[in-house]
Amino acid sequence: MDDDHEENSDGEIVPKAPPKKLRIRAKPQNVQMPPKGLTYSQRMAILGAFKTFDQDGSGNIDAYELKMAMRALGMRVHDEDIFVIMDEVDVDGSGEIDIDEFMDVVRPSIGGKDMFAEVKKCYHEYFDIDGDAEMTMGDFRKVVKCFEESGDCPKLTEQEITVMFDLLDKGNKGFSDELDFLEVCSCLNLGPAFDPQEMAEVELIRDNLKQDEKQRKEERWNRVASANVEYYRIPKLQTTGAQFNTWPRELEAKKGKKKKALRR
Repeated sequence: MDDDHEENSDGEIVPKAPPKKLRIRAKPQNVQMPPKGLTYSQRMAILGAFKTFDQDGSGNIDAYELKMAMRALGMRVHDEDIFVIMDEVDVDGSGEIDIDEFMDVVRPSIGGKDMFAEVKKCYHEYFDIDGDAEMTMGDFRKVVKCFEESGDCPKLTEQEITVMFDLLDKGNKGFSDELDFLEVCSCLNLGPAFDPQEMAEVELIRDNLKQDEKQRKEERWNRVASANVEYYRIPKLQTTGAQFNTWPRELEAKKGKKKKALRR
């Protein structure tokens, strides 16, 4: 028996399983687009936001509740945006939308969102000192020293520092990379659950959204090109000077006009 094979519990000679780290790094094969173009955790988060503001349990939310639900998902929207969305989605004119329509509304913003963006930012800003995507033991010592001097952590012994770095360095590579950091933060509940399958689905969704956006731009350009409309280049306006001396009067005239607002 060579080094690439081992004996299992049944006494059979089988190929050795790759180390856990290599299994995690291996990209899942045959990844398919999830339902509604959203991963399972994304669908659950959207459903939770929807139910929170669907207070009567009717399965529908109005324009004001839509605005609150979208903001609960971290999306910055204003009243004007909500009116546009309702005009596009509320086909029957009932003034309400259901969960399927809500998922279609938030999919472009939520679907391709990197759930580990904040954790990755933390790694590269505070731990990847040299910017080479590898945190060595020397880099980790500098980080610990900085935290000790700022009072963010107590004085650590050499043994504690070594144990912490060993936990960060998966596979004894001699350094800790971004993937190691994501996995450790996930185990400590400092970040989203680490799921290679879901990460692959997010990447697929992001590529699909980019393709949809590219197709929409091409369709808009084709409509413009087929309309036989002449366009002229607008000269660049100066940003200061007497050219804008009418702005105070225009702003004063607009003060009395109120924008349409959503009702509770």
